[in-house]
Amino acid sequence: MENNTILDQPNYLAFFFDVDLPKKAVSDGTIIYQYATLKPKTPTSDTKQRTVVCKVVVGVAAATEAALYEGTESFLSAGLSGKKYFEHSTEPQPKGSIKFDKDNDEFYALQNSTNFANKVQQCKASVAISKTEKDMSFFGDFNIELGVRLYANKDDTAFKTLTESTAELLIEDFVFEEWDPELETGDLDDVDFEWKAYPIKELETDIDMSAVY
Repeated sequence: MENNTILDQPNYLAFFFDVDLPKKAVSDGTIIYQYATLKPKTPTSDTKQRTVVCKVVVGVAAATEAALYEGTESFLSAGLSGKKYFEHSTEPQPKGSIKFDKDNDEFYALQNSTNFANKVQQCKASVAISKTEKDMSFFGDFNIELGVRLYANKDDTAFKTLTESTAELLIEDFVFEEWDPELETGDLDDVDFEWKAYPIKELETDIDMSAVY
């Protein structure tokens, strides 16, 4: 969780995606499409399934895209055969619901790996969560589906699936220690408050190298 002390600005639930691949698999122009689908462990009328998508084009930071989807559509490769990376039955949420920095050339440049034959491609997508009109369906216990696909270009329909895995994730609410109901906007520097700690949750999965070679 990325927090700030401005009441009328949202906090962000940040997703960092790293994929560690052989250099030959990450040539310039290759599209790396990563996603995380959060499924509430106990679905109710107040919970929502959400998918965060982060797409990068190797060597072209300005082509980075991120999107937030709501609904039960599956992002697993099995249901997307013959489709381009952006072809989904669900429309993405408004652009203000997620942020990404596509102008950060340094961040989106290929990074060195602990394996000298590999390179690491990063991507980051941050979901906005309002402080004043907080949507509690963002918090709770989730089953999470993670996946990575490679596309040769934007028109490729014969993508390569590198990994699909599942994990569990607990996302806790952020709270104020003290709250002034008359304080609606502005800086909270003079208000006593406390954010709950948000340790980074690292979820790792193996890459299917047979999809690369």
